[in-house]
Amino acid sequence: MKNLKNIFIYSFIISLLSCEILDVEPPYDRVLAENAISDKRGLDAAINGVYDGMQSGAIVLDYLVISDLAADNLEAVGSKIDYITINNNDPFSTNIYVEAVWNAHYDVINRANNILDNIGSVDGVSEAEANRGEAEMRTIRAICYFNLVRMFGGVPLRESAINGASEEDIFIGRASEADTYQFIQDDLEISEDLLEGAGRGNSVRVDEPTVKALLARLHLYQENWANAEAYAKSVIDGFGYELVEDYTSIFDEANSSNEIIFQIDFLNDDDVNTIARWLLAAGRYEAAATEDVYDLYESQDLRASASVGDAGGDFFCNKYTGLQNDVDNLIVTRLSEMYLIAAEAINEQAYDANSDAFDFLNEVRERAGLNEITNLEATDQASLREAIALERRKELAFEGHRWHDLVRTHQAQAVLEISNPNKLLFPIPQSEIDTNKHPEMVQNEDY
Repeated sequence: MKNLKNIFIYSFIISLLSCEILDVEPPYDRVLAENAISDKRGLDAAINGVYDGMQSGAIVLDYLVISDLAADNLEAVGSKIDYITINNNDPFSTNIYVEAVWNAHYDVINRANNILDNIGSVDGVSEAEANRGEAEMRTIRAICYFNLVRMFGGVPLRESAINGASEEDIFIGRASEADTYQFIQDDLEISEDLLEGAGRGNSVRVDEPTVKALLARLHLYQENWANAEAYAKSVIDGFGYELVEDYTSIFDEANSSNEIIFQIDFLNDDDVNTIARWLLAAGRYEAAATEDVYDLYESQDLRASASVGDAGGDFFCNKYTGLQNDVDNLIVTRLSEMYLIAAEAINEQAYDANSDAFDFLNEVRERAGLNEITNLEATDQASLREAIALERRKELAFEGHRWHDLVRTHQAQAVLEISNPNKLLFPIPQSEIDTNKHPEMVQNEDY
């Protein structure tokens, strides 16, 4: 992976090149960047540039791998010290993958901000088109900040693109974690209003159900259980998604799965996602699936072979198989997550032996070929909570959830044997600390 140098000016320059033009001379590229959002064509190109930014390897590979490597689904088996320290829950502030994650997300944020700053004055764009574009950019920005706050805690909140080289533009301090979450919620709620009634589009562009699914997840993390339940149910009931019978087909990039709500697409693009090279036993195999996650799946579980493979005792993630063509898509959210959010949110409000929490949980289990869990097995809130958490781990393994689930449910220290609670946050990249001169740009404790 590239060791990105975190300088906000760099992110600004990249954002101006948000419409990726190949095989052109630099002068034409600069002129195009200067006029990129002067008309509808430029706006469309700039929006495409934001989605292109989401294809960064630091987002579709590094962030995803870190989320399981720091937990108990993946373990470092290669020689990369930066993977090993993440696996040991003690990464250095100079960790290249942590730094790349930070830089890539702020690059996308700056691209989105550039559009949000200008979309109201673009010639030839209807109000409906402007509303949709604003909603898409706010949602992508919310995704980026949500990824960042879960990893680092409160982060600098950039609401506008960097328009110059003044220190006031470049250097800003960290917001609190609460303010960061509120910013994310505000963006998503504005997007929800802008897309109200727009319905479902396709899974590679932000649409109305994408926003509602992300709000369900956000409220889950904030333990706003009633809101999490309501938003999850709205996605389940309102947009025609279904739990597909063939679990393996969800991860076939050539298959348009009716379960996927939003994903980052590589099949129809020149960019690549090399995640299979890093995780398959037949590839570089830098991170292996743990024997612990392999053993979770019962013999009749239809998700087992699609999730974890066994190459003579070498366990590997088997959800990303594009070793030859590097076109594995990144699934941001899918329907089964909504079922599990609904189940968890209902149970957390109050245990009921006849509640819908069992129904939502068992929909996921039934698709996996497993028997229902009833109130004879899950006899109280704690045991049903445990059953739902286990199902989340199996259903969503290697999709970027495990570490964050352990942290948000206050299980990370006990499960992963982390003695220092400050290690539940990752270090702010040292390059950011060294570069950002704002007095409130401070490092996380014990890094």
